[in-house]
Amino acid sequence: MSHLNVLIKPASSFCNMRCKYCFYFDESEGRDIKSYGFMKDDVLIKTIQKALDGSYSQVSFLFQGGEPTLCGLDFFKKVIALEKKFNIHNVVVSNSLQTNGYRLSTELLDFFKQENFLLGISLDGIKETHDKVRGFATKGTFDEVYKTLKYAQNIKLPFTVLTVVTEDIVNNLDKIYAFYKQEGFFNLHFIPCLKPIFSEHKIDDYSLDNDYYQKFLFKIFNLWYEDVKNGFYLSIRHIDNYLMLLMQGRCESCAMQGKCSIQYVVEGNGNVYPCDFYATDKYFLGNIKDKSFKELSQSANALAFVNESLVLQEQCSKCSVFKYCRNGCKRDRIFEKGQFKQNMYCKAYNSFLTENLDKLADALRLLTQR
Repeated sequence: MSHLNVLIKPASSFCNMRCKYCFYFDESEGRDIKSYGFMKDDVLIKTIQKALDGSYSQVSFLFQGGEPTLCGLDFFKKVIALEKKFNIHNVVVSNSLQTNGYRLSTELLDFFKQENFLLGISLDGIKETHDKVRGFATKGTFDEVYKTLKYAQNIKLPFTVLTVVTEDIVNNLDKIYAFYKQEGFFNLHFIPCLKPIFSEHKIDDYSLDNDYYQKFLFKIFNLWYEDVKNGFYLSIRHIDNYLMLLMQGRCESCAMQGKCSIQYVVEGNGNVYPCDFYATDKYFLGNIKDKSFKELSQSANALAFVNESLVLQEQCSKCSVFKYCRNGCKRDRIFEKGQFKQNMYCKAYNSFLTENLDKLADALRLLTQR
């Protein structure tokens, strides 16, 4: 069954916050055109119409930013109306949205609940850690984001808490994990902070070195594993994917599949890029107004993007845990002499997996017996 993922940036790089480590601000600053503005109707229509033309049996639309909710409720009402209009082939359609959670109206959240959206809401742990990096020069945003999370929880709007992992997060991980459990935030996605591509634009580098990332992997797993042994399961995306790999040899996370796929990032003006982490001029695939998704996937830049992720390092071919690591996300691989090489977190992955594969297998046994 063919599945198409489309990542739509309806507000381009516009955002009502200025997080210190923002990777998309870094990427957009490195483009000739930093922001493509709010998405016009003709771009939205072409994107949805071409996605639902019958070439795919399942289509997932993910709205990202910048901050996509800046487009307002009417934009998302238009999205639903267009999906209904163009879905003449009875394609299975799903909608999700990634948001900073800052000052979202209850009306908007009620609409997302009504239309079965899945939300990813960014929260960097407890108030102390969150407000240091997510907000403005003099003001944090924890209180407003927390309000959004609790309202979503109250109306049973499904959401995942997205946490960017920095040294501060690792140092406070016990408190953060306990806080998430206390608040009933049981679906978590921890994302290692990305190194900036265009450092000349003065994006603060909050990325982790090997030692800190290894510390994170061990700490979060040990907290999770103790809960599993005590009969409590909390979903953490990268751990869930390790369990999938143990159980069936494949996983859902593109960062853990060992190769890149085309994610079709549609910018405000219709420009399409292969991945949210590579929405740069170098990787421009074409414009959705001129080309179909199939044509975009067959462009020279699309093929080059995928092929450069397939290079297997000699040390990977000899590694006993490679089938679980798979050299990680390309964005974390060292780029040297025109080639993507070993993952910068290789030692952390190797140490964690070598020591914990038996525990992961035990956790899988405990979870499947329930």
